[in-house]
Amino acid sequence: MHQLWRNPARRFWHWGPLLATFLVVYIVTVCVLFLPSWRTLTGFYYLDVGILLFLAFRVFFYMSFAVMKSPGYAAFGWIPPLDAEKSLNYCYACHSIKPPRTHHCKQCGRCILRMDHHCPWVNNCVGLHNERAFMLFVSGASISTGITFFWILWRMIADPKVNVWLFAWNLYQETGDVSFDVHTMLYLWFGLVFSLAVSGLTGHLMMQQIECIRTNTTTLEGWILKDLNEARVSRKLEPMLSQYNLGSKRNWDRFWNTKPLTWIFPFSPFEELDAGTKWPVRHSSLQYAMEIFRKNGTVPLDPQLDLGNSML
Repeated sequence: MHQLWRNPARRFWHWGPLLATFLVVYIVTVCVLFLPSWRTLTGFYYLDVGILLFLAFRVFFYMSFAVMKSPGYAAFGWIPPLDAEKSLNYCYACHSIKPPRTHHCKQCGRCILRMDHHCPWVNNCVGLHNERAFMLFVSGASISTGITFFWILWRMIADPKVNVWLFAWNLYQETGDVSFDVHTMLYLWFGLVFSLAVSGLTGHLMMQQIECIRTNTTTLEGWILKDLNEARVSRKLEPMLSQYNLGSKRNWDRFWNTKPLTWIFPFSPFEELDAGTKWPVRHSSLQYAMEIFRKNGTVPLDPQLDLGNSML
């Protein structure tokens, strides 16, 4: 069993955070060394460099927070309410009953409150206390590297000294203008490929997180809900929404705590109840719907769909 939760600093010494750091440093270095001196975006060299360094700092800040911050560990020996004990699952690794929306992570060796997934890029679970930081990390990385990708591509197309196709054409035409900077071209090519790869990967994670925020679910809950709805369809029932889906606006407000500063400094957890062990649901009868389905396969009835009641 891994014990990453005991020493957060050790999480940095892993291929995920180290590779992410190398890629960001390389892309920023290429941009600072080869782009503003060729053609600036703003018209001011130092302003361009400042923007690049600010974007890099922002990515490092949120990545470090997602790496170092506890995702939210379920307390050992947690005692549930009497009416919930039979509905919840037991973790044999932690020897404790798991609160709602909690899953055990083998890599971390602990049960994680509102666990989304274990991310190798931050070598940590994404959960209750660090999901906002993770969202800001992947969104910032995607947007920043997307900007650098088009900036690098612009130079590689417009500058004849690093445009290999234009160089080959000049050789063919024997125009005499055959100067070519091989070293700069190689640096830019690697920067272009790295920017595209990072922007694509983090962009995919960003869109996945946006959908989870919109529906107030996690990645793991999405898989459970898929299996649950397949079981409902097999019983000729309509697919249901997550019991935690309170509507897009309420879901979004709860994720960000409706406080503007949490969009910049994600230090506080969600507005959860009882330290992440109790969550508002659409209807009281659905309080432990996913947990019961995971435990014994019982398919819940949705009052909105199956009993004709309105959503509460």
